[in-house]
Amino acid sequence: MKLPGVNKKLLFTFSTVMVLFLGLLSVFLLQMKKGGDSAKTVDTEIEGVNLIYLTFNKNNEKKLEVKCLESQKKDDGKLLMKKITATIFKADKLDKDIHISADSGYAKNDFNDFYLQGNALISSPSFTLSSKSFDLKDLDILSTQNEAAFKVRDLAGKAEGGLVYLIKNKYVKMLRPKGVMQRSGRGYRFQAKILRLAEKKNLVLLDQEVQVEGDRSLIRSNRIFLQFNQDFVNLEWSTAYGNCYFQSIEIGKDGRQQSKEITANQIKMLNDPQGRLQKIAIRGNGKISLVDNSNISLIQSGHIEISLNSETQIMETIRALARGTLSTRGQDNLTVSGDSFLATYSSGGMLSEIHAEKKCEFVTEDISGTAARLDYNVANSRIEISGKDTAITSKKNIFNSSQFLIQTKLRNLSSDQGVKATLIPEKKNVLLRAKPVFVTASGMEMSEKGDVTNFKGKVKLFQDDIELQSGELIFETRSNRISCRGNADLKFISDNEKIILHGKTMVFHADELKIVLEGDARLQQAENTLSARKIELVFNRDDQLEKISAADQAAFSKKDLSGKAQFLDWFYPRKLILFKNSAEIIKKNAGTTRGQELTFDLSSNEISVSSAEDRSETVIRQKMP
Repeated sequence: MKLPGVNKKLLFTFSTVMVLFLGLLSVFLLQMKKGGDSAKTVDTEIEGVNLIYLTFNKNNEKKLEVKCLESQKKDDGKLLMKKITATIFKADKLDKDIHISADSGYAKNDFNDFYLQGNALISSPSFTLSSKSFDLKDLDILSTQNEAAFKVRDLAGKAEGGLVYLIKNKYVKMLRPKGVMQRSGRGYRFQAKILRLAEKKNLVLLDQEVQVEGDRSLIRSNRIFLQFNQDFVNLEWSTAYGNCYFQSIEIGKDGRQQSKEITANQIKMLNDPQGRLQKIAIRGNGKISLVDNSNISLIQSGHIEISLNSETQIMETIRALARGTLSTRGQDNLTVSGDSFLATYSSGGMLSEIHAEKKCEFVTEDISGTAARLDYNVANSRIEISGKDTAITSKKNIFNSSQFLIQTKLRNLSSDQGVKATLIPEKKNVLLRAKPVFVTASGMEMSEKGDVTNFKGKVKLFQDDIELQSGELIFETRSNRISCRGNADLKFISDNEKIILHGKTMVFHADELKIVLEGDARLQQAENTLSARKIELVFNRDDQLEKISAADQAAFSKKDLSGKAQFLDWFYPRKLILFKNSAEIIKKNAGTTRGQELTFDLSSNEISVSSAEDRSETVIRQKMP
């Protein structure tokens, strides 16, 4: 059908324009749908009361609602408001609604920016912030330079220098915060110059002049990190950096109190899954002071690890992973150093054992030493040290062996692994001067609180030209007495002549200036030989031999001359020998001389004979060779 009066060409043109218009309109509507939030405003262009403003996101979800009692539009685009309440709904990046209130303020940039003042309050289920005023930019960046009260997770307090809160990123920065952190029903007071909380990372950072204090604990440092598990349920670990100080007091089940103080460059505390402290790692100039009812300990090292009982918080072990020192004052007074060491504690927090390794050093009372390994058992008061270059020093005396045992209560020292010793006598003894004496033996034992030192097995002693060998050698410091057992042999020089002594026992009497040999006693001096059951040598104060006495089957020989008697006195400087009681001297190929007393002159070879019965004397003069 044809419409009358209509030009076909004009109709075609009109149809084409309509198609283009509808196409453009569709594109425009589509772009509008893909574009920013849609908004609905009530009475924003005029001054009014009971203002309500709503904004929606691209999914047509309510994003913001603002209410106020009064409002006034200003030429600069600001909308002044009184008695403001607002809600930022959990849309986009928010997972909880945020509520805002203030006595007054203004909004601008289509309600994306706010200034709130007078009892300003921002809150959500996870935080509450209040201050005299707040700036809110882009409905995201909340800040104030005024003092702000806060409650964020388990932290509550005041930020004296204000704060900044990135709402979408769940990040808050506070200046000069002071407050309380609640953990496991306990409150911990904290303060710092800066506090940063990153909720997404479950992390809290306290920065500059940090202090956290509980009922029985205190920590100070330049910076502290607190890492929580999901939703801040439990604290996983915390680390303090710079000028760290930590103090705590724990009371055991038996009522025993134990306190510890720690200083270091870094202190890291690791918790168990229930958030209870179970390990402390210390780095950089670490020092630990431990005090309980009966013991005081000090530990120092560049790297220390402490393990604790999670329930009682009593220490179980302290391990030094770098060279360190442990000093303890209590049952025993002991200081131990080593490239590494481990200290273990009883369930009551008492020191139980110490194990040290590599380049170990120790001091207990007047005994000190070095070793490759050290093991200390507190209950038994027993220290064992071992290693190739093990050495002990006691009263200036030095002992070397591959192993030593020290009983600290008795102050006993022993070894059965071969010993070398350098002894410094406190006083001069017979022959032996107050200078180093060198001793080797199969083993040794020092007892009587260091006053008695006993060497056993293949004992050898040396000092200058003095040599002594015996099965056992005993030094008694208090009485200044030296004794030998188990066949003793002594060599020394007197008047430029070597003298060799032998006896089953040998005793040096310093007060009497004499040496006593007993049991198969023998003396050899050049060509002169003396034997008896007992021989005594008497010296002057210059260690010059004055007299030799022999008793019980005394026998003397010189080349082809021999003599015997019950007693014999050898006047050494005068070179005279007196034979007494049943004396007899035999000269080979020249007969025998007998008498109650016989005197033999070593210089002239004269024999003087006297008889107690008739007091007669016979002199036998021998030809001089």
